[in-house]
Amino acid sequence: DPYLLSTDAGGLPFSAADSYSRDRNLWHISHEGLELEDPANEPNYDHLLVLGVTPEKAPDEGEYVTMTFEKGIPTSVNGEKMKVSDIIRKLNELGGKHGIGIVDIVENRVDLTQSRNLIIAAVMFVSGLGFSSVGGITFTVGSAVVTLSGLAIAALAGVVLNAVLPGNDYEFGGISADADASANLGSY
Repeated sequence: DPYLLSTDAGGLPFSAADSYSRDRNLWHISHEGLELEDPANEPNYDHLLVLGVTPEKAPDEGEYVTMTFEKGIPTSVNGEKMKVSDIIRKLNELGGKHGIGIVDIVENRVDLTQSRNLIIAAVMFVSGLGFSSVGGITFTVGSAVVTLSGLAIAALAGVVLNAVLPGNDYEFGGISADADASANLGSY
């Protein structure tokens, strides 16, 4: 594999056995790649988990956690005062230690209803900026000259995409998106 060779030659640490794609933030970490791409495979949790352990490897004894809140805002864990972001990190650490928070999600199709608003917002943003940079679009309808600004084009793009992308908040083409989850874009 030329990618492995170029990575090794560049001196970057890399192991094909652990090359999961990971998305980590304050709240969680998600993984994809390797054996996770085939639903027939069982996840290799020993290589996969970085924030915790499986319930089988968790301590047999439970652990009590106390928290203090002031005006609804958490201020301490087990008597130790800390800022909210550190509280979240501490609770993730404690949960991970006890095998809490492992969720397996198997995706076998692209579901535009899950990313519909992101797609619409991205198209509106890019079209608005792009057409603003060139002064919009000017065209003639009969004897009238019409100029649409970048903002107007972005708004029209949003209206059109709301009409053509399936969503769960309205009926589309006479078929409810909730009622016919097997429908695909080609049938609309």
